[in-house]
Amino acid sequence: MKLKGIKNQTNYIMVHLLLFFAGIIIGYLFGHIIEDIGEMPFTLRSYQDYFSHNFSSCLLLIFIGFLTYGLLSWIPLVYNAIVFGVAIKLLLQKYTCLLYTSPSPRDL
Repeated sequence: MKLKGIKNQTNYIMVHLLLFFAGIIIGYLFGHIIEDIGEMPFTLRSYQDYFSHNFSSCLLLIFIGFLTYGLLSWIPLVYNAIVFGVAIKLLLQKYTCLLYTSPSPRDL
């Protein structure tokens, strides 16, 4: 079984992968800006609020994708990649000490 559709879309996939990894790097490098904002309490809203917000966002993205033939799909891709890069930076800052202070098998 040959995947003809993927061969035709190779450039499209590569550009989006490049945008995704560039967004992760940007988020990692500029993650210190997010630290100044502070914590956002997520417990103030119910599950239904989050679900309805995410559902309406997905419908809006699908609608915009139909209007632009998928050309604007890179905007949420880059935004999510930046958020992912910031999350990686914050997790590494918080838990890197565990890598250096955890006991090794020969210490046990």
